[in-house]
Order: sequence, then structure tokens, then C-alpha cells
Amino acid sequence: MLFKLICGLGNNDISEVQSLAEVYALAGADMFDASVSMIPIVQDSIKQSGLSLEDFKFCISISIGDDIHGAKAYIKKELCSKCGACASVCPRGGIRRCIGCMKCKDICKYGALSFVFEKTPWNGLGEAIDKFKVDSVEMHASVENAELIKEEFKKLCEIFKGEVSICISNKYFKGDKLVDLLLDLKDIARDNTAFVIQADGKAMSGLNDETETTTPCIKLGEYLSSKGFKVILSGGVNSKTSGLIRERGMKCYGLAYGSYARKIIEGLSKDEALVRAKELVCLTK
Repeated sequence: MLFKLICGLGNNDISEVQSLAEVYALAGADMFDASVSMIPIVQDSIKQSGLSLEDFKFCISISIGDDIHGAKAYIKKELCSKCGACASVCPRGGIRRCIGCMKCKDICKYGALSFVFEKTPWNGLGEAIDKFKVDSVEMHASVENAELIKEEFKKLCEIFKGEVSICISNKYFKGDKLVDLLLDLKDIARDNTAFVIQADGKAMSGLNDETETTTPCIKLGEYLSSKGFKVILSGGVNSKTSGLIRERGMKCYGLAYGSYARKIIEGLSKDEALVRAKELVCLTK
């Protein structure tokens, strides 16, 4: 299976992205997923490691509407009591590394946290795709408006004719309604080289390395795979995922690791981090 590393669409921590890219490239990851602004950081880190970019695939991620992956936290200073409750629950250690989980907003008693959803970077997207020789573009589309999803996906397919991926959960669309939407999107992408579904079980839940954490993405991926879609799993992918997939005999194109991949190497020396990363890559392949 393909090993895809998610650097985090909202992650603006350059030093962390550099470290992630270097360690997982050396560990044998296949694909790197990052925002338009972070893709050059990823590629520079890989080159500085002495590796060739031709040995890897690169994916630019974008989000639409109020998909949680495009959310960024902001503190209203006039309301903040500096109690530290938000920092205590943040899985990323602070706003600079925000991935949009909204745990800080849920715990704040003072209403001091707000979220802004980043606009889709249509201007400059095509130029970035060409400049960085991107292999895939992924659109995060867990939003309620099916027409918005189709309109925005059509824009993407007009800009880029390579592999397009739609990252979607079953929060708003389930069963036949979800399949019908994805068939419409597949038709829109009929002139692209490939159409991939990233089945997002429970976004940003991979920090929990438990079977029940990864079960939602496996069940969703299994269902969509049975309908003939090419599927990558995300949202709860951890050390248990690959083994469970093989036990169930599920057809799966790849696994996209985000929170879990970052967690297992955080705070380690480069050598220690590389050992842990290699173990995870080997589990997947």
C-alpha cells in the first residue's frame, strides 16, 4: 500500500514540516501531502537529505467551505484570561501549528477562541502545480452543500488534469447519497489521469492508537471500495490500521498518516525518529 504522509493543511510550523519531510523520506514514505505554501519546504528538505524528488510523489491539499481541515484558530485577546486551558488540550502545542481540531474552542469558558476558514487558493494553484511538479491535488470536502462540492471540484479539474483526490467523511452524506455524489465527481474528473477517494473516518483522531479509533475510516473505506472506488484511508489511521485491513481482505490503495505519524517522532533525536518512522512505513507496505 501507498504510504502517504500528511504534513497538515493548516500546519505553518516550518521547522516541524522540514523535520517530518526529512525523516519520512529517509524512512521510505511514498507521497507527501502539504499546503501550497508548504510543498516547497517539503521538497527542499528532501533534497537537502540527499534524496531525489523523482523517487517520491507530491500532493497539494486544498479545502473548501467550512471543512475542518481549513480552519485556523485565533485568540480574541480582549476576552482571553490567559488561563491556559486551551493550551492544555491542544494536540499540536499551540496556534502556530493549528490543524483545526477545535478542542481549544470547546474548552474555553470565555469565548476567546474563534476559527477562520482559509479560502481555497485558486489564484496561483496552477502555477504551483507546474512549478513543483505535483502528482496529485486533494480537495477536502466534508461540507453540507453538494452543489458547492461539485462546483469547486470542477474548478480543480479544469486547472489540473493529473490525479485528483476528494477527502470526504460520511458526516453529511451517507450510503447511496454519498455514492451518488462521488459518482458525479468521478464523472467531472473523467479527463483526469486518476480519481481517488480519501475516506476520512474521524478527522485528526490518529493520536489515539486504538482499534476503535481506526475502525470508522476502515468501515467507510471498505464500503466505498466495494462500490468500485480507488480508496486511501485517513482520519484515524494508526499502527493498527494496516493489520486490520489485511485481516479483512480489504482492497486499499494507501494509508494517509497525519496525527499519528507526527506523534511517534515528536521530541526524538533524528536517529530515534528514523527508527520509529521506518517501523511505521514497514507496517504499511
